[in-house]
Amino acid sequence: MGCVSSQATVPIDDIIISIFGIDNAGKTCLLRSLAGNFEFDCVPTVGLGQESFMYNDIKLTVYDLGGNAKFRSVWERFYAATWGFIWVVDASDEARINESKEALHKMIQHEFLKTKPFIVVANKQDKEGAIKAADLKKRLDLPKKIQVVDAIVTQPNIEEKKPNPGVSAALDLLINTIIADYPKLASKRQVDLKKQEEIDQREKEEKRARIEKARAEREAKAAEEAKQADAAQAQ
Repeated sequence: MGCVSSQATVPIDDIIISIFGIDNAGKTCLLRSLAGNFEFDCVPTVGLGQESFMYNDIKLTVYDLGGNAKFRSVWERFYAATWGFIWVVDASDEARINESKEALHKMIQHEFLKTKPFIVVANKQDKEGAIKAADLKKRLDLPKKIQVVDAIVTQPNIEEKKPNPGVSAALDLLINTIIADYPKLASKRQVDLKKQEEIDQREKEEKRARIEKARAEREAKAAEEAKQADAAQAQ
């Protein structure tokens, strides 16, 4: 891990990437492996996981987003900041391949992700019936330029203290793609971050308005009840 091309024309100090995928795909174990933690007593992430580490001279911050269906609506809050992402699939879970496909295609239609690079990891290749990368690419109906990598996230190279070769390959491919298109991605990212700030501000104002409205309604109701109580006592 760490084979970086020299195509960048501007200094790159830090990069944020995200790991997405439906629940039980192996995202948390992938995050730990990238960070050099090879203890794989992983449980599905509820919410957000995060690790920061050096990749050559670049500081990488990697987010692991929970894949439960109820949490997926939160993913989009991370789209603007991320430079690219890794999509993880449990390639042995035939019954959920279509669910993974639908979630991925819905995600990449978002305006903040349409032009951002991503790599697909066909995880759990040690399991019986696991779909190989080439076939998974067809099953997910991915564009030709998108690369899919076979991996067994939980089988790192312990002697060399390195992740599984598939994991290393996925990260190298993603980072090199980001570096090759860095100026354009940086410009797009700044625009997206500004839009996300506006969205966050609008949502904050709407929430404040709802709270104030609810408070006003409670106060009006309390005043009316007090008025009725006073009227009843006067009779």
